[in-house]
Amino acid sequence: MSGVGESNSNLYMGNITNPSNKVHNQILTNRPQSKMLPNARVSALVSPPLPNTGEYFDLAVSHIVSPTQFYVTSHSTLPMYKSLSTQMTIHYNTDMSTLTTTALIPGSCLAVSESNTWHRAQLVRSLSSSLFCCRLVDTGKMVSVSRENMRTLGSQFSQLPRQAIRARLAGVEVGDDKVEEGVEWFKHVAFGKSLVGL
Repeated sequence: MSGVGESNSNLYMGNITNPSNKVHNQILTNRPQSKMLPNARVSALVSPPLPNTGEYFDLAVSHIVSPTQFYVTSHSTLPMYKSLSTQMTIHYNTDMSTLTTTALIPGSCLAVSESNTWHRAQLVRSLSSSLFCCRLVDTGKMVSVSRENMRTLGSQFSQLPRQAIRARLAGVEVGDDKVEEGVEWFKHVAFGKSLVGL
């Protein structure tokens, strides 16, 4: 399920090991072609590089919806992302500019404030004239954001590729993730954890 301009980069998880070498699942990569957005007003962030099949991949699980839909980020770019987040918060806490209606089209990459921190986000849809549904492109989390907490994403914050890579566990059927206990167990063992995928 991809929105307009959303990265179609997916990891299919099989055996993942944590640093203590306990096997959980495995990563198989699917490297789709990059798509250009049809509307010139929609800014796109570069998709993150994916490992080749069979390569080890140091990762952290950044957001979990279910075992068939969760998001991972690479450990190799984590320091750059943390620095970017800090710089954005400093910049946008003093930037009081407002967005024009033409900047609020699905697929637009914006800066949004969520929990007193500024993040890069992609506009998914309008919920009302002042409330919008956005996906945080560096964690995968979906948030509702009011118009006053949205800003134009400056080019200085567009250099780092989006960090969130959509993933799913191999061998788990879509209907299997409806079992609430299984979802909660998966969140307990994977969310925020440092893992190594193969």
